[in-house]
Amino acid sequence: MDSLAPARFLTHLRLPFQLVLAPLFLWGALFARSVFSGSGAGEFSLWAFLIGLFVFHVSLGGGATVINSFYDRDEGPVAFLRHPSRVTPQDLVAAYLLQFVGGGLAVVFIGPAYAVVHLFLIGVSWAYSHPSVRIKSRLWPSLVLVTVGHGGGAFVSGFLAGGGDIGSITEGVRAWAGAAALVVPTGLFPLTQVYQIREDRDRGDETIAVRYGWRAAFRVSEFGLWLGTGLAAVTLWKSFGAAPAILLFVGVLGPEVALRRWEARFLQNDEYQNHDAMARFVATTSVSFGLLITYLLVFAP
Repeated sequence: MDSLAPARFLTHLRLPFQLVLAPLFLWGALFARSVFSGSGAGEFSLWAFLIGLFVFHVSLGGGATVINSFYDRDEGPVAFLRHPSRVTPQDLVAAYLLQFVGGGLAVVFIGPAYAVVHLFLIGVSWAYSHPSVRIKSRLWPSLVLVTVGHGGGAFVSGFLAGGGDIGSITEGVRAWAGAAALVVPTGLFPLTQVYQIREDRDRGDETIAVRYGWRAAFRVSEFGLWLGTGLAAVTLWKSFGAAPAILLFVGVLGPEVALRRWEARFLQNDEYQNHDAMARFVATTSVSFGLLITYLLVFAP
């Protein structure tokens, strides 16, 4: 009989993968600061911020990857997990419990607005994977869900956990910041699927790589990377001056070179090598962006 194995469950939370989304959460928290608007910024609480970080990335995001893996029955590598083991029904129940526990923590430590966003994103994660809906099997609806969940969800959650008021989230420069948060994960999403074309096709999941080919996935991701970088750079320039905007562009140059090299070797690589190249590219991009935001959060006036 299947049972809940803590080590297996923890592995399927794919915490390294959750951490690559952390910069978007931090980005939202950065723009909750009162310096950007005379209204809409509440008092910052480090405790509430850390709880929000846990709730979004571990409770919500980790739970969502377990749920997705249960319904996908992955045999090959998935993002940041080369050899996935089977996910049991007990794991699935634990994943849903983890998500709803996160909602309770949000109510107690952050506020009702954050909890409402969290519950909405639980619904998004269910609709993305569950066989009765399975939006991930349809190309354009799945991209919209990634935009809303990974991009908008991370930005809004970080903004609220950072003390911002939801009514002010589109004021002034925050609108530019939100646009950047929407574009970046949407652009990078095709690369998290490009190494598993065979599995997606066998499951009937339509991705950019399945419909248009692996080269199209690279082009879409490269366009999204630079469009998102441009929007973020404009936001930083307006908020902090030229230096952070220039640093952002410099930080993207290394991942851009790595992306071109990976593309040149894509056909020679097996699916595990392509998975590893994806993980390195996404992690490098995330770390460079995350370090810059963290510096601004801590040291910027």
